[in-house]
Amino acid sequence: MPADERSKLRRVLYVAFSFPPDNNIGAVRSERLVRHLPKFGWEPVVLTGGKAYGHSPSVERRESGVVRVRYRDPAGFLLGLSSGSADAAGRRKAKSETKRRDVATGVIRRFRLLYGLPVVRMLTMEPALWFFPAKRVGRSLVAADQNTALVFSTYGPSTSHFVASRISRETGIPWIAEFRDIWSMSPYVVRCRSLDRLERWIEEKTLTPVSRLITVSQPLADELSRLHGKNVDVIPSGFDWDDYSAPVPLTAKFTITYTGRLYRGRRDPSELFRALRLLKQEDESLLGNLEVRFVGFDSSEVVGRLVEEHSLGDIVKFVPQVPFKESVRLQKESTILLLLSWNDPRDEGTYSGKLFEYLGAGRPILATSVYEGGGIPKLLSETGSGIIANDAATIRDILRVWLLEFQREGKVHSFFGPNADMIQTYTWESQARKLAAAFDRALVQACGAPGS
Repeated sequence: MPADERSKLRRVLYVAFSFPPDNNIGAVRSERLVRHLPKFGWEPVVLTGGKAYGHSPSVERRESGVVRVRYRDPAGFLLGLSSGSADAAGRRKAKSETKRRDVATGVIRRFRLLYGLPVVRMLTMEPALWFFPAKRVGRSLVAADQNTALVFSTYGPSTSHFVASRISRETGIPWIAEFRDIWSMSPYVVRCRSLDRLERWIEEKTLTPVSRLITVSQPLADELSRLHGKNVDVIPSGFDWDDYSAPVPLTAKFTITYTGRLYRGRRDPSELFRALRLLKQEDESLLGNLEVRFVGFDSSEVVGRLVEEHSLGDIVKFVPQVPFKESVRLQKESTILLLLSWNDPRDEGTYSGKLFEYLGAGRPILATSVYEGGGIPKLLSETGSGIIANDAATIRDILRVWLLEFQREGKVHSFFGPNADMIQTYTWESQARKLAAAFDRALVQACGAPGS
């Protein structure tokens, strides 16, 4: 975009603790929205994090449109005390990250009740100490740029909202808060029940000055609206066509691929494994050219036992975590893409970010362990991108149809009729357009007119 056109854009301070090169779904979402927002009249200035274990925890590092504010978290500081030179610390970074994660996981397992305390969880699992330098730097960025019209922040972690709330209070600039997941009402966090009200009070107090809310699904929007009494816009995740433009041939094998994390008790492939065992018992020849791949962090640790239990070691393969481009290639070459969710009413409003990547890959989706009253069935139906099957017998029948098609034609087409127009509504460019419209509505509200 030419400099003269960019100078006309309204600015938004985009507070996102996670941002690339962080490799998580929240960082990807923020980067893609930031990439497309200028097309719709908004230029983001990203305020993001960066750990520091040396002597300068608040040093800023500026890139084009991105300001990284370093901080010192408690776990990192303790490990940093035993570190040598900065170069040595750099060489041990991956090992240290693994050690911190393992230590934190062990503590949570042993002290689940203690972890339910909001303050304890905030101090041990969230970048609480980022608040102070980030608030100071964010405040200075707003003061230095009179074109900053909005503050935007994305959850999690909650620290991003704390920073944005304080900046909005101190400057009077309207603030929009995004919830990729919900905060005090999350069904995924183990809490002391008696302290639920305390954490809800913290959330309500923090969100008092917010103008509008953003979330990823209508059920979550309804929950947030009931709690905060605010206008809530629904903007799900998305994908970029450019990521999927390179041609990739299909594998010679019938390949089912899952990319992403697995969680015990949720995102459970047990019914798929039961279906494969049934097929193996009924007609083992059907599985002679089949492979199931789990691509991602700790996959073998989570489902390895299930693989042994169902005697599927010759079929199921585990691939370590790979860069995004390689993940795309693995998706595109697959016969079928596997989507796992949580078959529980509490998961009604949850979308896995992988679902939208799968839309971009354009391969048939087999979704299992999915709550049938939630948003995933509706999305798959309206886009024609796949089918849901939650029991082993149904999965077996679907796989038999696909496997026979693959034997005849080298590809599958049943249960798959993609609707290009609907799929297009889930591109990141389309989502950025929605976000820009929400920004515009927030400015209207700030001028005294009612929001829509």
